Amino acid sequence: MKKYTFFILLGVCLLAGTVAHAQFQSGQRFISGTADLSTNRYSEQTDLQYSYSHSMHFSVGRFTRDNRAVGWSFSNALSIYKSGQFVPEGRALGYLSFGIGRFIEYYQPLGRKFALYGRPSVGVGYN
Repeated sequence: MKKYTFFILLGVCLLAGTVAHAQFQSGQRFISGTADLSTNRYSEQTDLQYSYSHSMHFSVGRFTRDNRAVGWSFSNALSIYKSGQFVPEGRALGYLSFGIGRFIEYYQPLGRKFALYGRPSVGVGYN
């Protein structure tokens, strides 16, 4: 049952992603983004380990002409680890990152239902 639920949710996400990246008229603006949140608890010998992480990415842009859009992308990621069940040792920063980038998107229709998509970009990040 879990496998069927997973594939149904995957299909819905792919369909929603396809609709969200459809070509609009020149001059229209768009915003898109993703977010991921993860928590884990596992045991190493007798000590419990905990971890938390998140990552966020969003883009804002504008369609400049048919089959072309330009915009900016922003990202953030964080990971924290904690060990110890009875005597907490504090938190250890796994990683922290910030990023900003500039992109250009190109679309080339291949019939009524398919298209080629490319997104070259240049960015800078801090870890």
